[in-house]
Amino acid sequence: MRAHRLAVLFLTLLLAGLSLAQPTIEGPIMNVASYLLPGYPAFGVAQGSMFVVFGRNMGPRGMYQAETWPLPKDLVGTSLQVTVGGVTVDAIMVYTSATQLAAILPSNTPTGDGTISVTYAGQVGLPAPIRVVPAAFGIFTLNSQGNGPAVIQIVRGAARPVNTLLEAAHPMELVSLWGSGLGAVTGNEAAGPLPGDMSTPIEVWVGGQPATVYYRGRSGCCAGVDEIYFYVPLGVTGCYVPVVVRSGQGVSNSTTMSISQSGNFCEDPSGFTADNYKLMSEGGKLTAGWIELNRRGIFTSPTVDPAQTSETVLANFSRFQTDRAIRYNAPARFTGFGSCVVDMLRASAPSLVLYQPDSLEAGEALNVKNPNGITKQVRIVSEGSYFSYVGGETGSVPLPQFLVNGTYRVDNGSGGTGLGAFSLRQDLRSPVVWTNIPSTRLDITRSDGYRVTWTGGDASRDFVTITGTSVDTANDVKAKFFCAERADKGEFTIRPYVLLGLPANNSTTGTYLAVGSQPLPSQSKVTITGLDQAYFYYNNWSSREVNYK
Repeated sequence: MRAHRLAVLFLTLLLAGLSLAQPTIEGPIMNVASYLLPGYPAFGVAQGSMFVVFGRNMGPRGMYQAETWPLPKDLVGTSLQVTVGGVTVDAIMVYTSATQLAAILPSNTPTGDGTISVTYAGQVGLPAPIRVVPAAFGIFTLNSQGNGPAVIQIVRGAARPVNTLLEAAHPMELVSLWGSGLGAVTGNEAAGPLPGDMSTPIEVWVGGQPATVYYRGRSGCCAGVDEIYFYVPLGVTGCYVPVVVRSGQGVSNSTTMSISQSGNFCEDPSGFTADNYKLMSEGGKLTAGWIELNRRGIFTSPTVDPAQTSETVLANFSRFQTDRAIRYNAPARFTGFGSCVVDMLRASAPSLVLYQPDSLEAGEALNVKNPNGITKQVRIVSEGSYFSYVGGETGSVPLPQFLVNGTYRVDNGSGGTGLGAFSLRQDLRSPVVWTNIPSTRLDITRSDGYRVTWTGGDASRDFVTITGTSVDTANDVKAKFFCAERADKGEFTIRPYVLLGLPANNSTTGTYLAVGSQPLPSQSKVTITGLDQAYFYYNNWSSREVNYK
């Protein structure tokens, strides 16, 4: 009897161990380049594209990659089965590990919602959902996170340099954008690359301008990987020029590229100069800082006072390292006039961090004096960062108005461990007036775009900013877009490719459209000893709750 009980106990423990080792998929199945999450219009795995799976116990320890043609359906014991509409196909394995897999979805996979399961070492995991779509292009990025500078090569004869801040493309040059998700192809995808121009209708937008597409199709190097060749539009320059690809009602992840009129180094009016980037490429480190006065009013019409105001002061001081700052979007992004950039992230995430520089402490607090002689202290909230509500709604007790038009002065007392003492001044000017602001909650159909108009602003000093956020709490995603235009233009149309980067919102919290003004970078640049670049500026916003449909 005792031996029998021991045998039963041993068998129970063995089965428990086996169940713990069962392959488990955690999180959504995503495009390997964009990592777009459920809730975004372009979410899904395109027929013939490469996708990524995260989980536990899905493969061996360490990373194993398929290295010879044909690519296998079983890679060191790992395989993936996809079932859609009653049809089951075996994915083509690219690499495997215990926690991450990548594979190619065969082009003959039916479209629609289905399931995917992992088999490893003879054990089949529980199925997880997968969405298969005809096309959903994702752009590879230099940081392999789906954001920041795109993987783009500049076509210069036999040379194909990678586009970076230190190797800028020029207007009308032919470049190659790398990604995955243009759609299905014919042929044996496991046997090798299947290059050839595809009929997939796409739009490539660079700095708010449509680019002429020369080729779109599979690359000649790899299965499941696509290239889009396009010509860089005229009249677009900058270090962080937005690049997106639209296919149908979905757009790719929002990325950037570097463009200059001539020479290898880009220049950006709100960031480092060509000489700065050259110094960093040679091993140097650069420092930057900014101080922002932020006044936001939530309006119901353009003719009455805002129903709610919020006034804040923010500041940050940082040191940027060469090898990382060049690879990521740092220290600042300026979209360029007439263009927009979109940040896509989880709704529960506090912010989008593309690159974390070293912080510089400027003291315990900043002292901000307004035109009426009232001084507020803005305390340090984390190393190198300062924040404080100074007027209006604070989330608790409302404060009297502090940010009024006129001259402001800010100092950091005796300084801190990272920066010495400084004293600055800036003029806060009247904001532009958003003239077609609706009197009721605004409904925007994302596929239609949206036009905003305004009056005011000094074209020699100010530019207009248009920004908005949409939140999908059910899928825990949100996206924020930021557009810039010259103040004297008087209008700006947010194009569909921008708004289709946003999820449809199911929450009124944090969902808005705002139109405002701030000084041109040349007008907000200041001198702080110890910093290579420093800016002191203001934001004046008028905002309205929005349904992004």
